[in-house]
Formats: sequence, structure tokens, C-alpha cells
Amino acid sequence: MDLKKQRNLIKDFKKIEKFSSLVEKRLLTFDKDKQRIEKLSFEELQDLNELLRLADYILTKHEDKKEVYALLKDFVAMINNSSNSMDLVNDKITELVVSAEAAISRIKNLQTDISENYSLKGTKESEIKASF
Repeated sequence: MDLKKQRNLIKDFKKIEKFSSLVEKRLLTFDKDKQRIEKLSFEELQDLNELLRLADYILTKHEDKKEVYALLKDFVAMINNSSNSMDLVNDKITELVVSAEAAISRIKNLQTDISENYSLKGTKESEIKASF
């Protein structure tokens, strides 16, 4: 939820608490007879009070879900960031392995070339034959 909706929810919540408090105060001034204040009867005030309590309950329940939603959203973002970082590291490791394999292959080829072209064994045999 964005900040404006959150402010409106808090503002509505406070209004409901205020109205509920006013209704409860008015209810306490009545005895249980059918007196009227302005246009509302005692039962109507009780009904209104019950509705305000339900609204308070719904807003409180909704507020809790909003917090859970925000926590889960942050958690999912962290997991996604970690996953993306691990993918990047995996790609870099794969590139390094390919590069290392290529370098090892080049070293083996050079080693074979050096062994074949500059063998001491071959030189000694020719020197020995030449001296006879």
C-alpha cells in the first residue's frame, strides 16, 4: 500500500474510535428504558455501537494483514536479490572454469610441443651416434 492509503486508513481508524467513544459515553448516560437522544433510541445507539465495534475489528484485522504483506514483500525482495546475486556469481564462475580449462589445454599442448621438439633424449642419441 502506498503512504496516502495508509494515512487514510489510520485517519479512518481514529475517526471510528472517536465515534465509538462518543456513542459509548452517550450510552452510559441512558438507563435501559426507551429514552431518546435526538433521533436515536437506546437500541439504535447499541446497534450503531456494535457496527462501530465491527468496523474497528475489521480495520484492526486489515492493519495486521497489511503489516504481514509488507514483511512478506520485503522478504521476497531479499530472496530475489540473493537469487540474482547467486546467478551472477554462478555465471562468473562458469566463465572462469571455461577460461581455466582453455589455459590448461594450452599448457598441455605447449608441454607436448616442447617435449617433442627439444627432447634431451633425442639429442643424446644423435651425439652418441656421431661420436662413433
